[in-house]
Amino acid sequence: MRLRALVVHSPTFEREKLEQFASKLEEIKDENVWTKRITLPPTPRDVPLDKVVELADEHKEILWGMVHLPAKDPRTEKIPEYLSGDNVYASVLVKDPDQGELVKKVYSELGPEKASRFSLTFNDYFVVSPYFPSGTGDVAVPSLSASLLYVEEFRSGNEVRTLARADEIARIYAKQIGVKYLGLDVSLSPWRSESVGSLIESMSGKRVFDISQISVVHGINQRVFRASVIAKVNAIGFSELMLPVAEDEVLTQRASEGSLRLRDLITMSFVCVAGLDMVAVREDLVSPLVRDMLAVYYVKRRPVGMRVIPTQGGDVVLKNFGRVVETQP
Repeated sequence: MRLRALVVHSPTFEREKLEQFASKLEEIKDENVWTKRITLPPTPRDVPLDKVVELADEHKEILWGMVHLPAKDPRTEKIPEYLSGDNVYASVLVKDPDQGELVKKVYSELGPEKASRFSLTFNDYFVVSPYFPSGTGDVAVPSLSASLLYVEEFRSGNEVRTLARADEIARIYAKQIGVKYLGLDVSLSPWRSESVGSLIESMSGKRVFDISQISVVHGINQRVFRASVIAKVNAIGFSELMLPVAEDEVLTQRASEGSLRLRDLITMSFVCVAGLDMVAVREDLVSPLVRDMLAVYYVKRRPVGMRVIPTQGGDVVLKNFGRVVETQP
């Protein structure tokens, strides 16, 4: 088990405070903490975003959830400019299906690398989660949360003990930094060979996503929920199985083979998955996907995210992910 992300949620844009949070995170030298992050609140209109983004260049070890805007905000169109730094992330809150064309315009100017650091959130309000890009600092006081990588522990039936241990560690760091502890986003998420695709296939005896696997994925989420209750963890954010295609070797392979399609991922999102994540899709599909994912949210009434890599057709290559296979409709 590793802490996938240790995240300070800042309710303020005050530079001195942000410098303090960054310095305290940088002091943590723990090989079991994969990434250290700071995320800011929804961006007020009186905050000069170009000045805020400068801070990320001074603290490159930290990943920054810098920009969080409602889609109707005119600054949304400038998001490609704000994502110039490799450690800067942004999200847009979408509530209206007619905003699909605006989103498509933003994506057309992002390019693949920046698109991997940009997400849409379908919800009534911004999400407080350690998962970037959607996780924000929409909190009353400075706070800390964490996520973890625990696919193998889950596979071996040790999820309760693992969540309890991660919660204990995160509480210690919250006290060390001097902020309130929020809890864990207990989402089960993959990284490369630690594959949720492999987990689903081993539990179902079938390739993803054959018939009957909706119930398997739902069962996984029920186990995650029960484990968080037994471990007495405050589960925040998405707290569901995640299927980021480009981060999972098995999902990538199935997309390459054509057995995993976009329609499968959308269907899973209706039932019990956090949304579309790290999926390469044709650029002309962005607007329809916005409408579809908003419909998923209306039915599901839980936060839904969308992080897609638009292409002109074919695969793309990203610095941190390698080849991202275009997922067919």
